[in-house]
Amino acid sequence: MARESNVDDAIDALCTKRGAIGRKIHGSKFQKVVTDWLICYKGYFLAIESKAGTDLSPQQLRYMRQVRAEGGIAEVAYSAAIVARIFDTIDRGEKWKNGPLEKTTNTTDE
Repeated sequence: MARESNVDDAIDALCTKRGAIGRKIHGSKFQKVVTDWLICYKGYFLAIESKAGTDLSPQQLRYMRQVRAEGGIAEVAYSAAIVARIFDTIDRGEKWKNGPLEKTTNTTDE
């Protein structure tokens, strides 16, 4: 499984390559409720939580559900592959179908 910093580096490179506005949010004790990444891609808002095998906190889960409720895309990324798939889906003009948030174990994400 990739280290979270490796996942973050790959997401940053992908955002740059694809022309997305991607911002890594560095958490602190004062800011615990936003995902690791806030990305805008072709008018779509993405909240991406990069993980290296750990579970979502209750605050992260709540925030990601709020993003989805407002029409945004919120996913857990164990690699940049899921972000690439989201970008590809948007490029094809299709609607992204958010995956389950409750199950945060790494499954088929390369």
